[in-house]
Amino acid sequence: MGKTILPALTKEQVEYLIGVVESPRDKAIISLFTESGLRLSELAKIKASDIDWPSRTIPRRGGETHSARAAKRL
Repeated sequence: MGKTILPALTKEQVEYLIGVVESPRDKAIISLFTESGLRLSELAKIKASDIDWPSRTIPRRGGETHSARAAKRL
């Protein structure tokens, strides 16, 4: 049996989720997870010190970086 591919959320669904949560932390998690391309395990390991705030990027193991531009909504 192959791996199940889950459907992507629409922009409207993501905006709804961000709108209904009250915690800035939860808003950031939803925003980063849906727009950064990070895996859940990578997202769970991020610390504030990992974020390059001026460039709004998060370095990822293996040399890749992912934009944290979604955090601008917060």
